[in-house]
Amino acid sequence: MFIQVKAIRKTCKPPRWRRAYLPMHITFSQLAYILEVLLELPQTDQFEFEFYQEKDRLIESQENERISNSYEYSYWSARNSCVDDWLMSKTWFTFRIRGKEKLYPEYRVESEKLLDKIRFNTGNQEALSYPVMLKEVSVKEDAYWSDGTKVNEILRDFCFLKKMKPTYPSFSEVSAQIHDKQGIGVSSKIKSRDNLLKRSSQSILEELGKTLRKLASQKQNMTAADLFSTFSDDGQIRSNKTTLLDMLSSYTKADLMDAAKDTGFRLTGSTKPKMASELTSYLLNPDVMSTLLLDLTEQEMDAFEAAIGKKRFLPAEEDWNDLAAAYNLNYIAEYSDDTAEVPSDVAMVYELICNKGYRDYHADVRWLIECLIVFSLLYVVGPVRLLFRMYSQRKGSLTDYQEFLKLLKKIPQGRNPCQVIENKLVVNEALEDQIYLAIEARQRDVPYY
Repeated sequence: MFIQVKAIRKTCKPPRWRRAYLPMHITFSQLAYILEVLLELPQTDQFEFEFYQEKDRLIESQENERISNSYEYSYWSARNSCVDDWLMSKTWFTFRIRGKEKLYPEYRVESEKLLDKIRFNTGNQEALSYPVMLKEVSVKEDAYWSDGTKVNEILRDFCFLKKMKPTYPSFSEVSAQIHDKQGIGVSSKIKSRDNLLKRSSQSILEELGKTLRKLASQKQNMTAADLFSTFSDDGQIRSNKTTLLDMLSSYTKADLMDAAKDTGFRLTGSTKPKMASELTSYLLNPDVMSTLLLDLTEQEMDAFEAAIGKKRFLPAEEDWNDLAAAYNLNYIAEYSDDTAEVPSDVAMVYELICNKGYRDYHADVRWLIECLIVFSLLYVVGPVRLLFRMYSQRKGSLTDYQEFLKLLKKIPQGRNPCQVIENKLVVNEALEDQIYLAIEARQRDVPYY
């Protein structure tokens, strides 16, 4: 399969462009080599594909290279990205040689049409098996382009296509293969893999906003039917003697993997008993439980405590709205007859942390985390005292600023979206390359609300 493109040199009058057939089913590292031949650019791995509308860039990542952070653009691995996944849905991209000094022109490459097989005038009318330049518009003495006929000869003799199993060669490996006259490997089965190098700060903040809106919507629309699981036993009502291991042992391996992932834990066991045992030990760790329960609101905590005080019971539909969060953490078991209970060992560990004043800690930290999330969405960067002003509006909150700072340090790792820099609070994603300084400058002296 080929795609017909038109590569137009930017900021150039009169217009200068080359139209070509480029192969699909390859990676962007392979495509970069072809474009460098087609556009007579130096053979270098310092290239960049930019999809402006999507705010994405693809580069050849070097070992130990520090990728510059961008508020707008996400960076992807060229060697691990298949061109099909991008060119079939995008209408154009920019191709350039990276570098502080712009020694070479940039090109806007427009996608014109896809072609399955091309019968090209090769003398024997066989299907085209190499990239080819179709036409060019230039001037007689171009500073960058020479004879297009020679370009086509190089493409034919060195960049010919060979069908093979999916591979993901680096640019240097592509170059070595071509110089050894092994051509360019193509495969209709190639797919992009683990290709995200660094997300843009903007996309992270946007996703956070979407997640919060989704959670708010789910909170309003959640029904009991959404909460029922497949966990079951013999259907007989029993006293509260079920353990967490009993419950997890009834899960499938896929269920255990999902449960672990949802709580931020990585299973190492390969058998179901070992996986269930690992997850049980993790969830019953007092520090882990203290952190996971921060996801529950005060009302949900009250419902969880009430459930602990009961033997196996039949929750009403409206009860599930408040029990859902604890259930999703696997701290509540549900049976095939719609009854539920808190496993006995879960209740014991919870009582242990409550004896150390957990509910007061939960109330303070839970509210502080909510303030931090709102702060990160509204401001990105701002004075710490602004957060204290927000936090202090809850009745019963700490009123001493120094005690507040101590509480801020107690927030578990992974639950705080911000960091304190001197007297400022900064969203984590805005710290890299000090993006927050540019954001702060744009805030000017507008009052905080």
